[in-house]
Amino acid sequence: MVAATAVVVDPIDDLPLDNLQNTLGTIYGKAKYAADAAGSAEYKANQAQAKADSLEGTVNWSAGKIGFLEYHLRAIADEVGYTVPAS
Repeated sequence: MVAATAVVVDPIDDLPLDNLQNTLGTIYGKAKYAADAAGSAEYKANQAQAKADSLEGTVNWSAGKIGFLEYHLRAIADEVGYTVPAS
């Protein structure tokens, strides 16, 4: 049986020449970092989507209220003979 520290691994991308144990440890660390970053990005994207959904609801609610006000403003303007400019 050969110990992992006795096996030399050629450089891989940005990993220097090292023994198998250290190389595998470095690869594991990079993979864990990448997975954590992907999980964090997904969490942030979900939070942003939730905020966008909430904002969309607020905008729709506001648009409905503005439409309601415009309708009544135009009705009152008709009663008093005022022409409301086009929107």
